[in-house]
Formats: sequence, C-alpha cells, structure tokens
Amino acid sequence: MIVGHVFGRSHGDQRLPYDPRTTGRGRTYGQRGTHAVAQVLSELAQLDEFRAFPALAPDRVASTTGFFLDSVVGPLMVRALFGGDLKLLRAEIYSHVARSVAFFLAACRSSEIT
Repeated sequence: MIVGHVFGRSHGDQRLPYDPRTTGRGRTYGQRGTHAVAQVLSELAQLDEFRAFPALAPDRVASTTGFFLDSVVGPLMVRALFGGDLKLLRAEIYSHVARSVAFFLAACRSSEIT
C-alpha cells in the first residue's frame, strides 16, 4: 500500500495519511451523494404539496441541493469529521434534522432562495 503524508496538513502532532490511489474517489462519492439528494428533491417536487415550491423547479434543483446539503447535512458532518463527540452528535441528529428541514422547506416556498 502506498501511504505518504499530506504536506502541511496535520492533526495535532500527527500527519494525516494520504494514499494517491484514492485521490479521485472522494469527489466521486461526493458526486454520488449530491446526485442522490437531487434525485430525492426532484421526486419530492412531483408531489402535489411541493409542486408549487419555486426552489424545487427543475432548473433550480441543482442549487437547491447545495443549500440542502449545506444546511442539513453539512453542520453535523463537519463536526463529526473534525472530532466531535459522536455520542453527542447522534443524540442531536433528530432535532437538528427536524429544525433544518423545516427551515429548508420554508425557504423552498420562496422564489428568492436560488
């Protein structure tokens, strides 16, 4: 296995491992996740109760997906990646998602979001 170190990036006194064979995979996994969220939002937009939401229009789904990931998924993901207490994060997931999704859907009703 080829393992080196990322120059200039460290976590405490330890260098983060770097495997050049996996460099492009993170982007691919991220694209798959983004695509999956966009697909769900597109399907949601087909339901009668969400059809009138301007932010879920087909020409806006890409940017709306970014807003969803940034507001709902991102905060907990960043905390987990940077060493947040996973037990505490797990306990907060439900309330965070409930608040964030409610806010997100309220914003989707506006024609100003994207």
